[in-house]
Amino acid sequence: MEPMVDQRLEDLKRRQQADPDNTQLQFELLNARARIEGAAVYLELLEDRLKWNACHESVQDMAISFVGKEKLGSLYKHVETKKYSCGGQSHRIASFKHLGTGILLNLIPGGTYVMGDDKGDYEDQRPAHKATIKPMLIGRFPVTQDEWQKIGGKNPSDFKGAGKPVEQVSWDDAQSWLKKAGDGLRLPSESEWEYACRSGTQTQYFWAVPHRRTDGSGDKINGDYCWYGENSGDATHPVTAHANKTNAFGLVDMSGHVWEWCEDAWEGDYKNGPYDSQPRTINSSNRVRRGGSWGHDAGYCRSASRNYLAPSNRFDGIGFRVSRTCS
Repeated sequence: MEPMVDQRLEDLKRRQQADPDNTQLQFELLNARARIEGAAVYLELLEDRLKWNACHESVQDMAISFVGKEKLGSLYKHVETKKYSCGGQSHRIASFKHLGTGILLNLIPGGTYVMGDDKGDYEDQRPAHKATIKPMLIGRFPVTQDEWQKIGGKNPSDFKGAGKPVEQVSWDDAQSWLKKAGDGLRLPSESEWEYACRSGTQTQYFWAVPHRRTDGSGDKINGDYCWYGENSGDATHPVTAHANKTNAFGLVDMSGHVWEWCEDAWEGDYKNGPYDSQPRTINSSNRVRRGGSWGHDAGYCRSASRNYLAPSNRFDGIGFRVSRTCS
């Protein structure tokens, strides 16, 4: 029987190449490959955002369903799948709720992008280089104070409010909280964080639409998408305030509001990568933070901007966002 299945697969491949927009053939080819090659076929659809965007919605839904059932299980619930557009990019993204905390995580496709910035006077962001990121889940919002307290422990935040981001959280605090939360939740690596922030863009800010000039000078801060030093009123706000101003992966407040811890040890340049999703684990006394905050200038809100703190450091402008491996 196996040779017959293989022959049918080859036939379907030829037919699909001749008629690439035929949805029924996409279904049949996907199912035939899954029977022979296994579950990896479904994850393969999420490996590259360009291929993901080229898939018919019904085919995407099959991959989303597979991830939900086979990789996330009963600890996560599929909430919605919708299309997000920003900065000249568009992606259809599924959201899952982590039932233990109530956190919403977006399932984002992987891909290769240019990390860093060679154009500005930022030595720590050079050299700009390609990094290939695996598909992953990442929190739609920074972790809020009510989500923090759901796992247990005192609310450390200065700016109290259930829907506001938790702050005054050290890297060590975040790691302890994630250990209690369990279910695969972790901090994103720095390369994952920037990929998620850019959401397919290569402009200074993720909301900037590409234009004919290539020096990045057309990028400007936009307070509709981020809280920073000139529009925050020197305080945090409910994370839902920008719920309708997401990036193209459906993520909110990736720029501004609170700095977000990453898993990586700090290294002062990109001469040694990273080139993939893995965090850097060099011997360093500092940890990476990303995104800028309510009290910082616009330049810190750029997608490539990076900074660091000691892992025990806490202040009212730093929190974190959760992520999870889906492969």
